[in-house]
Amino acid sequence: MNHYLAQFRLSFMKKIAYIFFVFILTGCSAARPSTEDMVANAVMQTLSAIPSTATLTQQIKGIPSEAVTLPSPTQMPSIQIANLQNPPEIKIITPTQISFKSVVQDQFTKDAAGFGIAENFDDETIRMEIIGGNLNINPKMKNGWRNWRLRPPEISDGFVEIKFKFNSCFNADQFGIVVRAPDYATGNGYYGSISCDGKVQIQRNASTLASGFVDRNLLKINDFNLLKLIFIGNQLEMYLNGEKAAEAKDDILKKGYCGFFTAPAAQNSMSVSIDDFSIYSTDRLN
Repeated sequence: MNHYLAQFRLSFMKKIAYIFFVFILTGCSAARPSTEDMVANAVMQTLSAIPSTATLTQQIKGIPSEAVTLPSPTQMPSIQIANLQNPPEIKIITPTQISFKSVVQDQFTKDAAGFGIAENFDDETIRMEIIGGNLNINPKMKNGWRNWRLRPPEISDGFVEIKFKFNSCFNADQFGIVVRAPDYATGNGYYGSISCDGKVQIQRNASTLASGFVDRNLLKINDFNLLKLIFIGNQLEMYLNGEKAAEAKDDILKKGYCGFFTAPAAQNSMSVSIDDFSIYSTDRLN
């Protein structure tokens, strides 16, 4: 009896000691985290310190708007476009202000050799002939067909004068001067023209740079008129019988040949006579 009691007491004491030992181990785990727990805790702290994608986006969008916003249209400087109907005042050029040199004087007493015409020229578009010291021109085309004649030398700056008369013409029939034509084939050049109805034009190729009408009494029909086209730098001025008729500015054509042209509106309605054709150049003639 006493033997079994002693064994029971010993077994009971062992169970009590085991439970106490387990309790101590559990308490130690709570007080001192394992190495794995410490690493996991450090990782959590690092991740929590990194801002989220939403936070980064918010910070990027938080850049001051002045650094990326373009100026509003009201902050742009205003641009004023000149009214082409009322060009700025252009200083009148006259031969007394600039030194000119005579380079061509065609008086058509015997021929028009400078224009490649011996005594006469006749094709399907025009007939020209020398009669009594004049070059008579009769265009055969219509609807503004330009028929020109050019001659050397090439001129950069200067003026051309033509003494001419309309023997017959109708309304928009045109006669005029060509300058700075770069070649004999393309039809490019500056054109200064007067029509039978008194309209004057300065054109580059087919583009009109200036136009208007002269006083009806200024243009003489069946009598000689003096037409002049001055071209200095980008400035062009046209005169009829000493009166300024048109002016323009243009920078495209710099140098070329000079001559005259006709552009009849109606077929066989136009006849022109030229008495003198003169070219003057500045001292910058090459």
